[in-house]
Amino acid sequence: MSAKTKLNAFLAGLCLFGTLPRAQADAKAEAPSPTPITRPVDSYMRSRQHLIESYKPFLAELEGTRFNVYDDRGNAAVGWGYNFDINSPKKYALIQVAPKQVKGKVALKAKDMELLASDTLSFAEKQKKFPQYTLTEVSKTAAELKAASKPLGMDTSFAGSVYVMSAKKVNELNTVRLDEFIHEVENAVGLQRFYSWPEGARMAYLDMWYPARAKVLGYKFHKYMMAGNWELAATETWTSLQEKDHRRDITRAEWLLRLRVLPNDVEQTKAAYMKKLPGEYALHRAMGSFVENQAQENLEKLNALEKQKGSYGG
Repeated sequence: MSAKTKLNAFLAGLCLFGTLPRAQADAKAEAPSPTPITRPVDSYMRSRQHLIESYKPFLAELEGTRFNVYDDRGNAAVGWGYNFDINSPKKYALIQVAPKQVKGKVALKAKDMELLASDTLSFAEKQKKFPQYTLTEVSKTAAELKAASKPLGMDTSFAGSVYVMSAKKVNELNTVRLDEFIHEVENAVGLQRFYSWPEGARMAYLDMWYPARAKVLGYKFHKYMMAGNWELAATETWTSLQEKDHRRDITRAEWLLRLRVLPNDVEQTKAAYMKKLPGEYALHRAMGSFVENQAQENLEKLNALEKQKGSYGG
């Protein structure tokens, strides 16, 4: 029996840990427990944190990190979808960027936003880099941001002030929001079942939930995932015709199809992904790390299995 065959058999058994047998899982795939999960002392905290660290580099690239505190619809939001609570009295430290000229406009590219949000540049250094604008350090509540005149849609220039949050704070708020999403998925799938899945499967489901929310429960993708059929789930990694995103669909499928990768497969696997998404260097780096870690984990599991068999004289 080859190493890959042994690993397949091992992972097939592993995916059923803490879940229903596969035939029963198919029959009950449409009926996840509606009971909310309480979170006293969380025994899954380490796995959740590792999931966040693995998923974040992909999410940052697939969603695009926003430092300007307004989303495409003019709502007060940053990062990958952290929405400010307009009823909260909390104030946020921001840099206000305003045109110097009367009736002037602020036009900031993505790289400009990164510089303004940088935690390594001082405020004085940022002022020197953008002499065409008036930069002011301010504190605003979400209600104040909502009431302010703000850019709408995909505006590239704006006749008014643009507010930019520090990258460190955006990352902090992103983590808060991502943690909320993970708990939503845990409740929808079942805590024990979710953490019995390989991490790539968890990432794929989480990324489906990100744009679609609970609508995922009605998808074929959900049914296949609940049955532990990663290969079929990989054929259903799109959320809707309106939100079709081949970068995201391909990436989700790769997470599911590479769960059994071994060290000898790593370079070929990375090259195949790069060929599917040429020029996506940030995604290539993230996928490379995922595949390398997955291969190492699989090798360790395979070695442990061989050692266990040896101890029984198998």
